[in-house]
Amino acid sequence: MEASVWLIAPISALLSILVGTYLYYYVNKQSSGTKRMQEISTAIKEGANAFLRREYTILAIFVLVVATLIGIFLPSPVWLSENPLRNLS
Repeated sequence: MEASVWLIAPISALLSILVGTYLYYYVNKQSSGTKRMQEISTAIKEGANAFLRREYTILAIFVLVVATLIGIFLPSPVWLSENPLRNLS
């Protein structure tokens, strides 16, 4: 029983990769649609890329600010402390 339980994860992973591969090729074989559909698709892609670019810029600034604040307000670097939990109090 226990040996078969350990097989569930790798079998599921392999099955999901196979299904994903099949769906990838199936979708790529489909028609791109009419000229108008392709124009709409291009507009959606451009909008999505603009959104992601802006989102990642804001996220990078946020991470930089938080990392700087953590670096400033920790009493000492965690890797140099004999008792790292001292930094949390």
